[in-house]
Amino acid sequence: MATGEASYDPSGYWEGYVSGTNRGPIILCIRKDGDIWHSDAIFEDFAFGPTLLTLRGDIKGALAEFRIVKSYGLAPVLPLDGKVTIDFAKGPSEVDGKWETDIGTVGVCRLYRTRISNLRCSVRFAIGSFMLLCRRRKAAIYVALVLVVAILDLASVLKMSYQSFLLLFVPAVYIFRPQIEELIRAFRVKRIGPVELDQSLPSAEIQNLIKQQVAESLRFMYLNNFFVLRTKFILDWLAQAGTVTLVSFVQYASSIGVPVDNIKVTLDALTQTGCARLEGERMERITISELGQGYVRHLRG
Repeated sequence: MATGEASYDPSGYWEGYVSGTNRGPIILCIRKDGDIWHSDAIFEDFAFGPTLLTLRGDIKGALAEFRIVKSYGLAPVLPLDGKVTIDFAKGPSEVDGKWETDIGTVGVCRLYRTRISNLRCSVRFAIGSFMLLCRRRKAAIYVALVLVVAILDLASVLKMSYQSFLLLFVPAVYIFRPQIEELIRAFRVKRIGPVELDQSLPSAEIQNLIKQQVAESLRFMYLNNFFVLRTKFILDWLAQAGTVTLVSFVQYASSIGVPVDNIKVTLDALTQTGCARLEGERMERITISELGQGYVRHLRG
């Protein structure tokens, strides 16, 4: 990226908010290294939790343009590239900006120069990074904790009752939920009593049947037995919209209760059955197919 002489020095800490397809507070540390401006940011996404961002760019006059070079977070889809444009013309302590990424997310931001100390900002970055690490590595941390408690109990350092030790395994149902879901999908369990489970991938039998020129009612019967209720809701929403971005799909699926770990499986189920297809250079858009439209009409009666 070309560099230029900046007429305004934004070095230091900024905090504010981001709105658009993603929303939440953000704090940035802007610094200059040679002719290149760098920024580290922690974005507290209301939907997916903390995301760490590394940006690099240039400032010409009052206009700054940064590129996202690294992102690390909990969202199902993270950007590989993106652009943040900030206009410093409004004033030295309050600025507005726009942002967009390669996965179709867009929005605006407003930042305020903060007067808090470097130590306090560093602590906030450290806490955010630690929380993100804990959430991404919660399974390993949990297993290590259980092993430590078990070893201490065997060494008579701790004296735990049998009931107390069993309570240590209660969080395992939540922590190892993706692995439990994989077992459920492997054994093709769709319901446990009245409880409807998450969407699974279509079997080879269903995929072959969809591709064959069989009666439409038969295909719809198979789809009706295969799709869980939430997937049908998503397909109905997709039929009304026609084409949506991948980010909108993720946000809508999350809003109706699809677990984050099952969103990609749900999308794969829709595409592999031929009810929807991915479009765009980066496959960032989802479009409902004629089969999907027909199935939605069938559902609506």
